Amino acid sequence: MGFQDCDSDPLTGCETDIHSVDNCGACGVVCEFANASAQCGGGTCAFDACAAGWMDLNADLSDGCEYECTKQSEHDLPDVNGIDANCDGIDGMVARGVFVATTGSDTTGAGTLTSPYQSIGYAITVASQVSGLDHAYVAAGDYDEQVTLFNGVSIFGGYDATDNWARDPSHITRIAYTGETGRKIAVRGTDITAPTNLGMLTISTDSVTSGNGNNTALYCRNCSALIIQNSTFSPGDAGNGTSGTNGAAALGAGSVGGAGQNGRSNSTSPTIGGAGGPSRCGRTGGRGGNGGVVTNPGNTGGTGVASSSGGSPGPMGTAGGRGANGAAPNDGQHGAGGNNGQVIGGFWQGANGRDGIDGTSGNGGGGGCHGYHGTAGTSGGSVFALFLLDSSGITLSNNTIIGAKGGDGGNGGAGSAGSAGAIGLAGGSAAGPSGRGGAGGNGSRGGNGGHGGGGAGGNSYGIFLHNTAPNTSLPGNNAFTPGVGGQGGVGGNASGNAGANGVAVNF
Repeated sequence: MGFQDCDSDPLTGCETDIHSVDNCGACGVVCEFANASAQCGGGTCAFDACAAGWMDLNADLSDGCEYECTKQSEHDLPDVNGIDANCDGIDGMVARGVFVATTGSDTTGAGTLTSPYQSIGYAITVASQVSGLDHAYVAAGDYDEQVTLFNGVSIFGGYDATDNWARDPSHITRIAYTGETGRKIAVRGTDITAPTNLGMLTISTDSVTSGNGNNTALYCRNCSALIIQNSTFSPGDAGNGTSGTNGAAALGAGSVGGAGQNGRSNSTSPTIGGAGGPSRCGRTGGRGGNGGVVTNPGNTGGTGVASSSGGSPGPMGTAGGRGANGAAPNDGQHGAGGNNGQVIGGFWQGANGRDGIDGTSGNGGGGGCHGYHGTAGTSGGSVFALFLLDSSGITLSNNTIIGAKGGDGGNGGAGSAGSAGAIGLAGGSAAGPSGRGGAGGNGSRGGNGGHGGGGAGGNSYGIFLHNTAPNTSLPGNNAFTPGVGGQGGVGGNASGNAGANGVAVNF
């Protein structure tokens, strides 16, 4: 019992023990499992144990201990080298993870290795609601979604769902947000005060194509415990500012005043001076002075809208004085150009230009009407790879920060020209003892409207820090590619005040 003749040599008898791993139950039946030891009991092969450095993860003995791994720790936080420290099959901890792949489903998926979800946002929502789940493991691919962080739920990319979720920097997990055209933000978080990791992710946006919206890859406020490692941030260009409008055309020119009356022989009735010219904007001209008679002197003309009762008398029987010419008007001031900007309500607001000032209307004999101001150009949008507010203590390590172009500021609108003043007509001719009536005064032109100022060019920041000090000095081991600041808008009619150019700053 327990032996067989395996060499067919009667001289050796039944030489083979068929309870061994090389002949288990019969000649030539070898007990073996890949990367494992075996045993033979009762003539039946049985699995014994995995060899050192090998694990049976799939519970399928047909391939033995198929997973090579040396256990280093019970705790395994994903790392850049892809090391599975706890030998559970992935770089990370399967028991703590929710899995995401572009081939998954948010409706039929279970969030597991073999049945992942499709969107990062949905995976974060599930993890935030289930105790013990605090990691989202995301396979390579492009995810066009805006992601909102949840306090304590980490996101790790770089996995290959087609290769047993192996992790490597060559597996690019990209949050590539293309939504909205105003203020664009791909990933945003608020009040991240428990350790929350972002690792091996590429976070990008496309360019803002309408309006002067800012463009931000990651925005976080009060994120003191956020840990960002081995990730790339690449926002698109910000939007350009809009140009101001030109001032409306001034109302019509002043109308010509009336002629003074001729002198006459009636020595007791003065001849009347010319009427002041009317104006479409209420700047009536000064009338000519009445001619003198034998018993009374002539007088000077009026001064227009702010008319007086005449000037100093002339000799008896002399001509009335000419109406006063209009005083020169004031041109409107040009609006200031925009310069830089500031944080308002937690977001960046670029500086718009200022509107110009209307000119003043003319005076005198039918004064011209004022020109209207041009309006200001708006600022260009600014671009931020990372926008961090009130987040002292944040960790930034081994990241690649790629700048983009700030938007150009909008041009200021041109102020309109003031309309012309009217010319006063001549006084009357002399005849008899009565002096002739005086001529109406000339009207002055209306003042030109001021030009609108150009908007400030948008800035380009790699990392924008507002009330924020990272836990290590920048740049540290982070790499920066500078962006380009936007051009300031031109002031109205090119002679107005231009906006300042935007700046490009790494951090």
